[in-house]
Amino acid sequence: MPTTTGIKRGGIDDAKPRAAGAATERAVSDRGGVSFMPWVLALFGTAVGAGVLFLPIQAGQGGFWVLGAAALMVWPTIVLGHRFYALIPSRVGGGLDYSSAVAHRLPRLALLLRLLFVAWLFVLLTAYSIGLTNGLVALLAEHHWLGAETPARSWFASAVLGGLLLLLGMARPILVRLLGGLSLVLIGLLMTVTVALVPHWSLDIALAALAPPEPEAALRQLLILYPLLTLSFMFFPSLSGLVLDLQSQLPDRAGRERVTGRVINAATLALFGFVLGLVASFMLAVPAAEFAAADRQNISALDLVGERFSHSWLGALGPAVSLIALSSSFIGIYVGYRLALLALFGRGDTRARPAPRWPEALLLIATLCLLLPPVIANVPVMDILGDLVAPLGAIFLLLVPAGIVLTAADLRAERGFAAWFSVASGVVVIGAYFIGKGLGGG
Repeated sequence: MPTTTGIKRGGIDDAKPRAAGAATERAVSDRGGVSFMPWVLALFGTAVGAGVLFLPIQAGQGGFWVLGAAALMVWPTIVLGHRFYALIPSRVGGGLDYSSAVAHRLPRLALLLRLLFVAWLFVLLTAYSIGLTNGLVALLAEHHWLGAETPARSWFASAVLGGLLLLLGMARPILVRLLGGLSLVLIGLLMTVTVALVPHWSLDIALAALAPPEPEAALRQLLILYPLLTLSFMFFPSLSGLVLDLQSQLPDRAGRERVTGRVINAATLALFGFVLGLVASFMLAVPAAEFAAADRQNISALDLVGERFSHSWLGALGPAVSLIALSSSFIGIYVGYRLALLALFGRGDTRARPAPRWPEALLLIATLCLLLPPVIANVPVMDILGDLVAPLGAIFLLLVPAGIVLTAADLRAERGFAAWFSVASGVVVIGAYFIGKGLGGG
């Protein structure tokens, strides 16, 4: 899931990790060629966020056959979606990022897309707030640090989110500088958990996960998993940076777009290996029934590991990694959310002039008041990700870029099956989770 750390021009995809910003100088070799690895790593880091922590919960309930089918559907969805996404700023040129290029082609939709982007960021904040609160409650209860009685959820959530937002209000620039390093630490820790689960793999669990499901159950699980898996591979927030850097380094448009396609392919391949390896390791070590129980508890896969292996070092590592991931993603998304609102209200970049403190305080208070009701109600995180976050991401990644390709006269050569596939994939992502839950009566 995209990790957002900043937005310029209030654009839909200008929220990108600082690692991507540093990729320009490293991306061009001494021979004038383009080095893929820095941008591949930047795009990879953008996609790996706290949302990945909830993916094994759903995948583990469907088994390997459903996971394999969803992965086969996701590969062309992600590759084609990102290629069309990158094509929009590439063809407009002039140093315009994606959002500016979309505004150039669809001026009547520019404001709507900005509003949807703010809504997307806020919904992500909500999901991470719920996950963070539940993870802390589970950790404190597991170690009996809460005393005899669990405090009221309303007070606990207010203290957790209020403290985090207060910290953001007081030390946001410092936290932003730490985010790049935290992303690398998170990836390393997730790899550690993946490997640490290997000794706990079970043949009985593996055979159960490999058992072919009933057709109706398989369809239901596939519809639920497909949008969640698609969301886990989205790295479009960093893609404008890649296109703009290549425009300055490669004057030939065809060559530039070939390089972009290769970087997208490499980043997608790396993500598939990382994410599917993580999910498979969980599915080989944890029974499906425990994934279903964690779904009902509304906790992440790493919190589940903490409960299942509570008497080993892995039991302590899982919840710690979960809290790091959720906290860092919350910070990154809030920074993007804040800047998107500033751009939406025409405040722009205030670094060049002193800014009054009251709008910042008002934003923090309003955000806290808006976040608390769903956190106190403990709305299922999987439902938020599947019914809201994934569909909004599909609009930005699939429907808008492919729609422009299918309607713009100068992009007629790009039309064909791939563009229609992206549109169809976007429609499926928008409705699949809702339909899948409906098939199960949930």
